[in-house]
Amino acid sequence: MRHNLAAMADAGAPQTRLVAVGGGTTGGLWTRIVSDVIARPQELPAHTVGAAHGDAFLAALATRQAIAGDISEWNPIATVVEPDPATRSAYDEMYAQYRELYGATADIAHSLAARQT
Repeated sequence: MRHNLAAMADAGAPQTRLVAVGGGTTGGLWTRIVSDVIARPQELPAHTVGAAHGDAFLAALATRQAIAGDISEWNPIATVVEPDPATRSAYDEMYAQYRELYGATADIAHSLAARQT
């Protein structure tokens, strides 16, 4: 996730907020780890079923169905997971190791991915 966000930033994609959805939002541990690794807060909406909820909202908009308010009113943010500053140095060190490993194995990973049918 941190690598993806860095690549997006390098490409000029603005990142003003992160909204977490899907199965990883249940239980709390995964969202805690992700926020710590990326050193950014994540917003968790009331309904975290993921794409299906947003798809339903967009479909209603596209067909001009009556929708009360915008998506932030339809599925408000229920909680925000803040990163723990105490974990920062450890995750920065591990991220540097990951980036070194990624660079050393990227060609192999891409070669293996190309073999998939």
